[in-house]
Amino acid sequence: MAALGVIMGAFGAHGLESQLSADRLEIYKTAVDYHLYHALGLIVLGTVIKVTAVSRTHVTGRHLLLTLSPLLRGLIGPPPERPPPVRNQAAA
Repeated sequence: MAALGVIMGAFGAHGLESQLSADRLEIYKTAVDYHLYHALGLIVLGTVIKVTAVSRTHVTGRHLLLTLSPLLRGLIGPPPERPPPVRNQAAA
């Protein structure tokens, strides 16, 4: 996956530079950056699983939750605001 990210970055820098506008090229660069970050994360995840005695299900489930939580938060929206606490008027 990391090699694919490097290939995609080189293609964007040399092959798409003349065909995309500056803002579209910036979006492409961001996508390639995210691809590389996830590839590095998977390398770290594989190393953690290999080095420790943690089960694969436990580690990959936690990684999946961390990966999907921003997406789910974007789909669901921010949590609703809580009403202010009710104070006991009799005690006052």
